[in-house]
Amino acid sequence: MYRNLAHRLRPEIVIGEATPAEREKLRSMLSKGAAVLPIEAKAGELATGVHYLEDGVGIADGSSFVSLQYVARHGRRVVGSTSLGIKDLGGAHEKQFWLYRFFVALLYRRMGIGELLTEYTVKRAKEFGALSVFLYVETDNTRAIRTYQKMKYHIIGVDTVDGSRCFLYEISL
Repeated sequence: MYRNLAHRLRPEIVIGEATPAEREKLRSMLSKGAAVLPIEAKAGELATGVHYLEDGVGIADGSSFVSLQYVARHGRRVVGSTSLGIKDLGGAHEKQFWLYRFFVALLYRRMGIGELLTEYTVKRAKEFGALSVFLYVETDNTRAIRTYQKMKYHIIGVDTVDGSRCFLYEISL
């Protein structure tokens, strides 16, 4: 019941690309130990234990990585963010698309904003030619797991990422 009420009371939210100023502010916040999977963050904090790379940073396997950041705005306030990582594996059609560095502000949770951000980011990935999108979620994060399963993500593996056991999810587009 609470979730249905929260959806009905959800403020007018606009999803779009982050401005350079918003990216810088979010980068500063994220560098202080915050990161992705905001739905899972505890009160007063962003989710931790998330693993991401900045634009152009080489990955261990020698591939390149580009990050596009999207935000949810309520008026002029950024109330959520996610990133679309595009990992170039070398060929014209050899790219992996990753959803990561995700959060929703505490007061805006349980209103469907995380789903809106995820859907928008996946739509953008599809526009870039993605056939699927991947993400990690910690195995004990039941709220996020339910959300991703509801959105048709499927577990394709289990990995240990920075000491945390994580499910690897994929959604086919």
